[in-house]
Amino acid sequence: NLGGTGSDDGRSFIVTDDGYAITGVKSINGTDNAWLLKTDIYGQVLSETTYGQNMRDYGNSIASTNDGGFIITGYTKSEDNNVDILLIKDHPLGVTQCDY
Repeated sequence: NLGGTGSDDGRSFIVTDDGYAITGVKSINGTDNAWLLKTDIYGQVLSETTYGQNMRDYGNSIASTNDGGFIITGYTKSEDNNVDILLIKDHPLGVTQCDY
């Protein structure tokens, strides 16, 4: 089992050179955030990052990029129930960009 005390949901994964990259949703203090989790081949967590604001953000699909990072697509849902595409580019050096 991976995750914390809230509701955590894995939605998509890919195999990497050193293990797996998983995206989904991690609940933090009642707020849903897009989640990127990297593990080794044995499932031990190497790193995890959450992306979100005051809205509900969901990572649904993940792919690797040529620069060694990842791209995550999903959706973000505002308090007034508007839904928009979520696109996250994660760079191996930790530089990220979120477009809502």
